[in-house]
Amino acid sequence: MLLHAILPRGGDEGDYRDTASFHRSNWWVADWNVHFTPVHAVNARLQELAASRPWLHFLDCSESFLRRAPSPAAQLEAQAAAAQGGGVGAMGGSAAAATAGGPQYIEPSLMYDLLHFSPDGYREWAACLLPRVEGLMTRV
Repeated sequence: MLLHAILPRGGDEGDYRDTASFHRSNWWVADWNVHFTPVHAVNARLQELAASRPWLHFLDCSESFLRRAPSPAAQLEAQAAAAQGGGVGAMGGSAAAATAGGPQYIEPSLMYDLLHFSPDGYREWAACLLPRVEGLMTRV
């Protein structure tokens, strides 16, 4: 049996009842996203649960939806470069190296509203899931 981690989601900012002030931030760091700490805490417990049961296998596909950028401006530059031919969320070698140490953000092309998958997001999720599911199926 496969137990999947809770995936990252955008941080809710402003009053959700006021459409003018409410928005989601795509930064995935504790200081800038109210969901970061609870999601990590639940995922740690899920991983512990799976580790205690030999028939339960934990999978976390979060990294498939995250990118790194040292600043919001660098994030926008990386997204623009990806949109101009780098593929889904892809960055060229120098851009990837430049952003390797920065905070993580959710790639909007994969989660259009920073919560639900876009078609490309479903492809990323499938690419993460498929090898693990195939591996578990061959063990049966």
